Amino acid sequence: MAENPDIRIHSMFRRDPRSHSWDWAHILNFRVELLAEMQFAPNPYKWIRYATSVVVGAQGVLSTVADSPDHGMLNNDLPAASMDLYYHMTEVERNAMVPIDLDMEKRTGYTSVASLEKSSFSRQVRDRDETCVLTGMLTVEAAHLLRHSKGDDYIAQYTSRQSRDRAGTDLVNEIDSVRNGILLNRIAHPNFGKHFAFLVTPNFAMTSADIDPSSPPERKLCTSHLFVPGGEQYFGWPTPSGSPVRMPTLESGHYADWPPDILFDVVYGGAMLYHFSTPALRESRKGWKSYFYDDDEGTEGGPEETDEAPQEEQAGPSKRKAEQNIDRENRIAKRRARYEDSAEAVFDDLMVLPYIFMPPERVKAFLKEAREKRQETRAEAIGREGVGLGKSSHTGRCVPVMTDCISFW
Repeated sequence: MAENPDIRIHSMFRRDPRSHSWDWAHILNFRVELLAEMQFAPNPYKWIRYATSVVVGAQGVLSTVADSPDHGMLNNDLPAASMDLYYHMTEVERNAMVPIDLDMEKRTGYTSVASLEKSSFSRQVRDRDETCVLTGMLTVEAAHLLRHSKGDDYIAQYTSRQSRDRAGTDLVNEIDSVRNGILLNRIAHPNFGKHFAFLVTPNFAMTSADIDPSSPPERKLCTSHLFVPGGEQYFGWPTPSGSPVRMPTLESGHYADWPPDILFDVVYGGAMLYHFSTPALRESRKGWKSYFYDDDEGTEGGPEETDEAPQEEQAGPSKRKAEQNIDRENRIAKRRARYEDSAEAVFDDLMVLPYIFMPPERVKAFLKEAREKRQETRAEAIGREGVGLGKSSHTGRCVPVMTDCISFW
């Protein structure tokens, strides 16, 4: 094998949504060594096809040549030398193409935990998932798939543009919808969409049998993929890459509240940007900024600088500038409050530590028992807080105190 071979992915792009000129661009770069080590799928080219689609925002096929989509017969073997693959789309797909927002890889801007834990969003996600959907841990946070800062208009427009369901079941109109959230442990949350993401199958490029050969092809699966070799610490627990993600069953009554596939796709695309994107992709995407944000707002870096300032800003601070300053002050205050609460959060973590090592089945049984006990003793707990039940300073919920842990074990 050649030294450090890679697979270079090229796709047709136009510089902005209004352009009629299409050019090939080298958008993704996969190291063969990494693909061999991480084993995202038995057939790596099916996975590459899916990974390219969530970045490009359109369905297509892989070919070894640029002038024809018909040279895509690739076996399961990774190449011994570097190779170029070309992502071909039909004219219909190209015209409907919505490339991923480059800001999607920035996952550090999620709303402070202190404010989210008090929201109906957090309560609804907790009621549905109960424990971390990846590890089963109890020290959890409600995580947005599309960041809270994106807002209602953004998620409504995004799901509308990406929807392929004529019935509209994959449309989400509110950023704090339970369908834009999952429950993750506190270590996994900030790494979600950056160092790991969830692959949903079947999708247009892969069946579930392409991930798990023992699975029926059409069975719904959600699989965790880690993009850092040996980086299981990003999961918050030694869970191997390729582990199944727990989803609600049809019988649970919560299946309709589970996020649609297109939201998991955009998170996966953000991880692709973070680990595998090229300078050419970033350059080709600059013209699309206004497609996602009105007046170039919404990115963490703010509006692009120009040589000539708008007349309004020359006359004095603009209204938008003032609003940005207020938003910045609010974010700082929320961040400060989060750190001030960190000592109490550590105590909460210590309280639930014994439950981390429970098998998921015992965790569910214990949660059910705890809820029943909480209901029976609620009146007494209000008058005598700390007897039998205590109130978590982090979540604001009643949880069993350590005496209950001892008696349970």
